[in-house]
Amino acid sequence: MILAETASLTGATAPAPPVLAVSVAGLTKVYAGRGTPRTALDRVDLDIPRGSLFALLGPNGAGKSTLINILAGLVLKTAGRARVWDIDLDRDPRGVRAAIGVVPQELNIDPFFTPRTLLELRSGSKPNPTHSV
Repeated sequence: MILAETASLTGATAPAPPVLAVSVAGLTKVYAGRGTPRTALDRVDLDIPRGSLFALLGPNGAGKSTLINILAGLVLKTAGRARVWDIDLDRDPRGVRAAIGVVPQELNIDPFFTPRTLLELRSGSKPNPTHSV
């Protein structure tokens, strides 16, 4: 059954899911610092269709982590546009962050946290007796 054709209890059809999971256009990131500014992303255009398997490969310093960190809202872009599940990163950064999950390559965790506390921290939730992890 296709989502766009699924009728609700009221008889209305559900909206079709976005065609693109991720879409970036002209995405640029320049790190300014001491000395010469460094361009990590230079007008990147990328569309990742919903349901596809995608790998982001490249040598060290190619901008892979910068791209992911921009989409995760951890790094501000210099220029361009980015959308995740048709949510615009500039207009609704919280919506984008809520729509994705990022697993870092290195886990920097305190060994004294309980598994429940770690899950609550990673999910962005606050301890709440009615919240189940």
